[in-house]
Amino acid sequence: MKYIDLRSDTVTWPTKEMRDAMANAVVGDDVYGDDPTVIELEAYAASLTAKEAALFVPSGTFGNQLALFTHCPEGPK
Repeated sequence: MKYIDLRSDTVTWPTKEMRDAMANAVVGDDVYGDDPTVIELEAYAASLTAKEAALFVPSGTFGNQLALFTHCPEGPK
């Protein structure tokens, strides 16, 4: 049985179709807002959640850290 293992960002290997999509994607520099694929993905995610904007992050761990930083106050210095 094939399944998606969500324990880690690196446990599940991409399928041939996923690799083909990555190899053929139109890319640019996301830091400068020049990646049309990321712009489209962010706009799609924002529309799905009825939000003004969305932010792509490269891993679930990164997303979890952003969520923690957003919702938790800074600890003692």
